[in-house]
Amino acid sequence: MLRSALSKQPTLHEARFTLAAVLADRGQRRLALVTLLDGVGLDAPRFAATAAQLQVELDDAPGALMTLDRVPAAARGAADHWLAAAIAQRAGRHEQAVDEYSQSLRADPSRALSWAGLGVSLQALGRDQPALDAFRRAMQGDLSPEMRRFMGQRIAALESGASAASRSGSTTSSR
Repeated sequence: MLRSALSKQPTLHEARFTLAAVLADRGQRRLALVTLLDGVGLDAPRFAATAAQLQVELDDAPGALMTLDRVPAAARGAADHWLAAAIAQRAGRHEQAVDEYSQSLRADPSRALSWAGLGVSLQALGRDQPALDAFRRAMQGDLSPEMRRFMGQRIAALESGASAASRSGSTTSSR
């Protein structure tokens, strides 16, 4: 019935979401994705995030990023940038993740998870001091106890590394 309604009127967005949910619940996740991607073609801002999340679940992070790229820049909000950043990070695209987290933070500078993600990607790129600053900013926000522990471990590791580098530099310069 939902398929029939969509074939007659493709812009019935709630019917499209419902059909995708029913298909996913029945284990037909690829068909659910096709349904959502058809929706992306009609209204990318409405469907892209859900489709991208399903693509990630189906182990297609590059495809998810391409889907999110179909949303016009002017229509992207903090949550869209955060999702793109998290997917880029998962795919090992840390430069892209840094850019997306930065855009997310411009829209919502209080989002602790964006600061945490930014720090992870900065650290992966070897930018330890900016990573440390990002982790410290994340700790000022609302984080789960597990995330707070993780951030604490990252901060401690970076601080001990900076301290060791400082001692090494002073030893070298005194010779």
